[in-house]
Amino acid sequence: MSGKSAHRFLVFSSLSCSQRYETEAVVIRCARATLASDIARCVQLLTIFARLTLLMPKKEAPITSAEYRQLLKEIRSLVEGAKSKKVDGKVAAYWSIGQCLHQKKLSRRAHYGKSIIRDLAADSRLATRTLYDTLHFFESYPKPPIEHGLAWTHYRILLTLTTKKDREFYVQHIQNETWSSRRLQTAIAVGMHEGNNPEDEELRRPTVPEYLFRVTIRDVIDADTLDLELDLGFDVQRKLRTRLAHIDTPEVSSPEGRKARDFVIAQLQGAKTIVIKSVKVDLHGRYLAHVFIARRDVGIAQCFKTGVYLNDLLIREGHAVRMN
Repeated sequence: MSGKSAHRFLVFSSLSCSQRYETEAVVIRCARATLASDIARCVQLLTIFARLTLLMPKKEAPITSAEYRQLLKEIRSLVEGAKSKKVDGKVAAYWSIGQCLHQKKLSRRAHYGKSIIRDLAADSRLATRTLYDTLHFFESYPKPPIEHGLAWTHYRILLTLTTKKDREFYVQHIQNETWSSRRLQTAIAVGMHEGNNPEDEELRRPTVPEYLFRVTIRDVIDADTLDLELDLGFDVQRKLRTRLAHIDTPEVSSPEGRKARDFVIAQLQGAKTIVIKSVKVDLHGRYLAHVFIARRDVGIAQCFKTGVYLNDLLIREGHAVRMN
């Protein structure tokens, strides 16, 4: 099918059933009038057909190769410039990328716009979803937002909310309580803006004694991220970075985050036995784990059953919040 034929097919298929029927009828009658050499009738039918075409959607003019190269150049420049900027500068850069895409009306070009965005993603080495997020970001914020304490990861999560009021609700919590993006995601998931409280969900202690390992702590990255060495038996050890399951603590760059990290260090330094129950790998490639500690040297099963459940302890002491 040629390009013109394909376009005619797409235009025709976009009409309503009644418009299709009228168009088909006019074309058939016009063909019959032509065969009968009825010129006057043919002119009349063509006039009707011309009026019908006014109802058809207009085809968006594609961007030229030169326009595409210029758009790609602007996006690459913004991405490169953001690397040396602070958090606010990076947020502004993503907003500007969305502005570039919006100016080319790529969100309104249906399948053609999707194709262009996929090409831009490949050529700029940005994820397709990221480009769509920047476009949504620009359309949701008329001006580059300057809320202190919010990173691009925060805004990507806020874009899942449908109203400005809900977004402003969470912005206040992020700024006042130094929320991480993980904590924001949890609050939205449980509907905190609808009156639900993430802390209302009980963190239950695991009871199934599977995937248990005795570990040695090598480093405490932050209150919910640990570098460990697993004892796999037969003098086999494995180094592993793990994140405490079902909790979220403040970023270590904040005073609250440093306080939470110091609390974890103090708990681990006084432990004679440390056991983890491994769950799964998270999006960052870290294993999720439940951590149990005992003040004396005990077996793995005993530590799991009666030891202090560190994940829950952090919540009860106010250093962490629950996560789904």
